[in-house]
Order: sequence, then structure tokens, then C-alpha cells
Amino acid sequence: MQPIYKAILLFLFLSVSMGVKAQSAYFSDSTRISLLVSSPGSELYTAFGHSAIRVTDYKRDIDWVFNYGVFDFDTPNFYSKFVRGKLLYKLAIQEFPSYWRSYTGSQQLVTEQVFQLNGIQKQDFLRFLMENYKPENRYYLYDFFYDNCATRIRDIVEEVTTEDLMIPKSATAKDPAFRDLLHYFVGKRYWTSFGIDILLGLEADKVADLRHQMFLPEFLSKNLGEYQLEKENGVERVLSEPVVLMEEGPEQPLLNWFLRPVFVMSLICLLLLLASIKLSKKGRRNLDRILFIVLGLCGFFILFMWFGTDHIATKRNLNLVWLNPLYLIFAFVLSRPKLLLHKILKWVLLVCNLALLVGFAWWPQYVHPAFLPVIGLSIFRVVDYIKIRG
Repeated sequence: MQPIYKAILLFLFLSVSMGVKAQSAYFSDSTRISLLVSSPGSELYTAFGHSAIRVTDYKRDIDWVFNYGVFDFDTPNFYSKFVRGKLLYKLAIQEFPSYWRSYTGSQQLVTEQVFQLNGIQKQDFLRFLMENYKPENRYYLYDFFYDNCATRIRDIVEEVTTEDLMIPKSATAKDPAFRDLLHYFVGKRYWTSFGIDILLGLEADKVADLRHQMFLPEFLSKNLGEYQLEKENGVERVLSEPVVLMEEGPEQPLLNWFLRPVFVMSLICLLLLLASIKLSKKGRRNLDRILFIVLGLCGFFILFMWFGTDHIATKRNLNLVWLNPLYLIFAFVLSRPKLLLHKILKWVLLVCNLALLVGFAWWPQYVHPAFLPVIGLSIFRVVDYIKIRG
């Protein structure tokens, strides 16, 4: 079929309110709906992979991809909305060759699994997609854990198969936390993992059951593959076995141990500790002022991500205990030890850090090992002012 006719067909499809009759007018009985999943890529924005829906009807020369992971760079105040969690994502439709080309050279594994649906379920699936693609419905407020390109596909399957769907219980006695799943994917991206553990709050430490694990595309493929449908002749899985469309490239080399967060942060803190011992009183104070300003600014950023954004994952972040915004105030009263505010702040900061350092094994939020040398240095420097040396 010539491109102009395919474009006309796509336009007509998108222009019609998708009822059963409309579906049958555009698709043959051999229409196939499948799940496309790509593995994590080398770029940060591909660190968790991607998922989309492929609709194929070779009799009508149709091969479309319904992609819930699209956003518009031309959106006014794009970066502000992105940081504040107010950027709208949308459902887009692409020709499969165009979607395929976007992965050429990416070194990512791309697999396809066919949804094993009956005729009515298939019609409902397509009608659902069409309803979602209407201008008033195609945009949605993205949420990393609960509403993204993977969870939307899970929700469609549950919606169109609800009467026949059998959802299995978790295969393991203990489900992982959201953060554990993230560590699984970014384990070799050590600085990414470090950044995630700074920015994400208690929401990331909630247990993710089999259904909620599907916020990650790989687990969408794996766990949705465990869903079953009751049929007249027995029980059948929702998804077929995965077929590899694109092979994964060679594994990325590991970051050298001396460039990983634990070593780098430990080395920096050790150097600062030695410098604080060797420097004069004025030199120590200037060094401490820089240290405390940095810690305080990080604390204000965490505070902003909690209260100034719509990101659920960055709320209730207990890293505020050691990346405390009060450090910023303390930095400007270092030279006034008799000031009441100085006396209060140094004890508050000391107690907060000691509480975390002593009880980090029982802390409700995960503590990255690279945090510990920073906490230790902070305690040492605050104690110096309690001894009234500074």
C-alpha cells in the first residue's frame, strides 16, 4: 500500500469513534495486538527500558505502534514542568518502521509478545486505545511508579479481560521494594543509583507486589506473562513467549572501583577531615562554611522536591535528616558561638546525624553506603563547634 493511502487510512481510523462496527471496518480478523519491550539502554532516560503496543494487520497493510511514553519538547516551560512533575505525557501512534529505527544502534534488546485474546477482547482493546487517543484523553500526568508507559498497558489488559482474567499471587514469600527494583536496573550505573537514593523518599521503600512491579517494562513482560485467561478449552496465558526482534549489544564495562560513589565520597570526606585538622581556626571556619552551605542547599533541593513538585516518589524524604536545610543557616552563624541560634542549631544537627548514624540499619528509608562518610564528617565538624573551638 502506498504511503498516501496508509496515511488516509490512519486519518480515518483516528477520526472515527471506535465502536465494534468501526473496528471491523478497519481491521481484519487476523489483526494481532502485541507487547513491545525494550531493555534498559546506555542513556539515563532509557535506564529502565520502554514498552509499547503494536497493532498489526497485514491484510490491511497496517503496522502501528501505540506509545504512551511520548512528551512534547515544545511545551511551554518544559524544563520547569518536567522538574515539578507537571509535564504531560501522551499516547502517540507511530508506524512500526519509524519506531524500529529509533532503536537502531541503541544496543538494546527488543522483544515482542502477542496478546492471546479472543475476538471480543481484541475489539475492546482497540476501542480502548482509540478512546485514549482522542485529543481530550491522550494526555496524562506521568507518575514514575504508578502511571507510566508500562502501567497503562497493564491497566488496559486488566480492563478488557476483567471477567476472564486470573491474576496470580506473588511467587516469592517477600516482595521487593520499589527501590530494590530500581537498584536491580541501575546497579552498574553507580552514580545513578546514588542520585536515586538521595532524591527518592519513603515511597520508594514501599513493597511492590506482582502487579505494582509492572511499572518497569521488563517486569511488565515477565509478570503479565504470568496472567492467565479462562477459556472454553481451559486456561491460557495472556501473553505468548517473547520473540527477540533486536539483539542486545555487548555489556557495558564496569566503572572502576575508585570512581564509584563510596570510594569518591570517602576520599573527599577524608581529605576534608585532614584539612580541618591542619588548618587554622579561620581556615577551618571557611572550609566548614563551604561544607555546610553545600549540605544546606542539597537539603533545600530535597525540600523543594517534596513540597514544590507533584512527584510522589520524592515526597517524605528522610535524607533531610543529614542533608539538613538548617546547615545553611548554621553556616552564617559559625563565627558567633555565643548566639542562641548557634547553640541550638549545632545540637539539633548533631542529634539528627547521630540518630541516623547509630540507627541506620533500622532506618525506614534506605541509606546508601556513600552517605555514611558524609554523615561522619558532619558529626566531626559540628562537634568541633560544641567544643567551642570555632
